[in-house]
Amino acid sequence: MNQNLHPGCRTWTRVSALLLVVLLAGYMERPSLASAQAPAALNPSAGTPDASPPGIVAWGDSLTVGDQGYIDQGTYPTELALRMGLRVVNEGVNAATPTQIGICEGGVPTNATVAGGSIPASGGVTVTFPDGWEPVTARGPASGVSGSILGVGGLVTFDATSSISTFTRTTPGEAVSAPGSLRFVVDNSYANWLPVFWEGRNDIADVSRTLSDIAAQVQSVPAGQNYVILANLNGNHSDEWIGGSDYEYILTLNNQLAETYGRHYLDVRRMLISSYNPAQATDVADVKHDDVPTSLRAIYATATLGNAIGPEDTVLTIAHSSRGMQYGAILTIDTGANAENAFISTVSGDTVTVERNLGGHVTSHKAGAPLTESDLFHLNAKGYQIVADAVAQFLSAKTLGP
Repeated sequence: MNQNLHPGCRTWTRVSALLLVVLLAGYMERPSLASAQAPAALNPSAGTPDASPPGIVAWGDSLTVGDQGYIDQGTYPTELALRMGLRVVNEGVNAATPTQIGICEGGVPTNATVAGGSIPASGGVTVTFPDGWEPVTARGPASGVSGSILGVGGLVTFDATSSISTFTRTTPGEAVSAPGSLRFVVDNSYANWLPVFWEGRNDIADVSRTLSDIAAQVQSVPAGQNYVILANLNGNHSDEWIGGSDYEYILTLNNQLAETYGRHYLDVRRMLISSYNPAQATDVADVKHDDVPTSLRAIYATATLGNAIGPEDTVLTIAHSSRGMQYGAILTIDTGANAENAFISTVSGDTVTVERNLGGHVTSHKAGAPLTESDLFHLNAKGYQIVADAVAQFLSAKTLGP
């Protein structure tokens, strides 16, 4: 993955911004947030939407970051910019929870404790945040998050080697006494942009907290401004297939989001599932699992089968691999009607042990059959294009009236 494409809270794709005025102009009423335990507005400075806003801002985790795998990479914000003819900012942060996304967006508050109880006249000072409420982690945003403590502007950054957060003043001045736990007020440069929220995957077991965090972000959107909330995706393993414990968390969260936000909610999960390849046995199995098709998942390696295997065999020899196979990934053996998915449980050089019967046709496979290692959660270029198509069509349809 090319992390340089997404340095965090400040990366954008430049396109013209002709359509967004229509998209933001008086389309929606704000839904009731009572069922999501919506807090009071946390961004009183948001004000009225700009008459000519700059574009769209995509808030989210690694699904928003995109560019997973080693071939067929893509990101939905980049594709969305091409489809909408608008400037789109990618604010995705890998492994971010809704709380951390909300802090970066400005809707979820967080407090900082300044080392020594004083902000120095210049330079940086160590700060600490409650666990899980950090604006910056080892995963990003790489450029840090700007904001203020007691009215002193600065930038919070994180050193992954030392696990230390630092608040560095933007402008030198007098030292400021800063005892105790103090609000860190994030500078939200995108308050008047149209936000797309895609989050919840990294905290799926705590549905109430996720709903509260998303509600706080929605509450910070200026009144009368459009926004979009995307459905969460389930992963390609049994806990997240239909009937699994994590599947129930995801469906409960998505159903609550749909009920709370109504016409702002877009079920991209269902659209991805509907885009399966009926000629691919693994995709057909994925649909039965109520899961995103394997053919739309990020690809991490391709290879061929070095030895012929029977339907009971679990030890495979890998030949002509583009990259080393990884434990914990999905291995698709063969293609078409003979395709089957297996879980890679061990890797030793060119030999892998797998757990079979994850979907598709469990059968014999000849030496030389194609192998594809895919991600359990993320999408390839086609998958992200489907998401971008759905968001673009969703937003464009809202120009037709309430």
